[in-house]
Amino acid sequence: MRVSSMPGAADAFEPESEAPRWFTVSVDDGGHLPVHFGEKIIFHGINKSGSLCLTNVMKDAFAVAGRAAQFHSRYYNAGVSLPSFLRSIKDTPPPGFFVAHQLFGNVDLSDSNIAMITQFRHPVPRLMSCYTWLRRKYILASGSADGFPGFEVFLRKGAGKSHSQIIQFGAGYGEDQRRLVASLTTRDLFERSVENIERFVCFAGIAELFEETIFVVAHLCGIRRVSAWKRDQRNLSRPPVSTFSGATIDLIREIYYYDFELYDWAKRRFERLLSQIHIGGEIEAYREKCASQYNDRLLTIDKPDSISGDTETADEQPSHGA
Repeated sequence: MRVSSMPGAADAFEPESEAPRWFTVSVDDGGHLPVHFGEKIIFHGINKSGSLCLTNVMKDAFAVAGRAAQFHSRYYNAGVSLPSFLRSIKDTPPPGFFVAHQLFGNVDLSDSNIAMITQFRHPVPRLMSCYTWLRRKYILASGSADGFPGFEVFLRKGAGKSHSQIIQFGAGYGEDQRRLVASLTTRDLFERSVENIERFVCFAGIAELFEETIFVVAHLCGIRRVSAWKRDQRNLSRPPVSTFSGATIDLIREIYYYDFELYDWAKRRFERLLSQIHIGGEIEAYREKCASQYNDRLLTIDKPDSISGDTETADEQPSHGA
């Protein structure tokens, strides 16, 4: 598990001390991305922070491009119900960019105007982020952490399903989600995830390769300029991976084995795409500008002899049941 340590931001989203710089996006996809400008791009948000970070970039980019009316997200309006948002996806003519959680299984992907995209996250910091996020909510509601399970109990109760990425594409969010989650093994969910992603998801980015992911998403949306992404600081109480014991890492791997398998598969899929396309424009300057937004960055999933940290780009995810 290779990491690179970089200074993180101090507050939620760092305020700009000056007008944001805009970076030119250029991607030669050579026909390897089966999406063309004009479609409705549906971003299924797997995680909280990474989805919000990317969405903030795209919101500003659409506004600067004079296309604010084509940008649609539930993240900025909690009063919009999921059914209402789903109706807007169906009824709004293309082009458009739509982002929310719980979209896979709820959006009709047989519509030729619709193309679904998403982004995956390394399971180790992600699961700790889920735990820390839920623990914080529990404390805010009850006034103390009394009664909230420890991390090991949380993992074991999750049984490799709760708060997993394999649930999101292996079962989805359709009417039969509960039945599928209850009846399928974690291996079944992994295999269904791979099948569904290959069939229905035209692009899946990786949070640990965030700048490349943002440039490709911008390219798919016909966006030519983006601003630097800002780290989401809402879950600062999450301990860094550098503090995890080897036993904790082993336990996460044992219980959430197929989430690691899915992440590994998705990462290799994305890296294969990167070898087939050319990301140009100001990508190098963009990486340099955004480097300070990482804390520690997990770049491989091989078992570490020692761990020196993690990153906080796309961490937390709502509960989906075991």
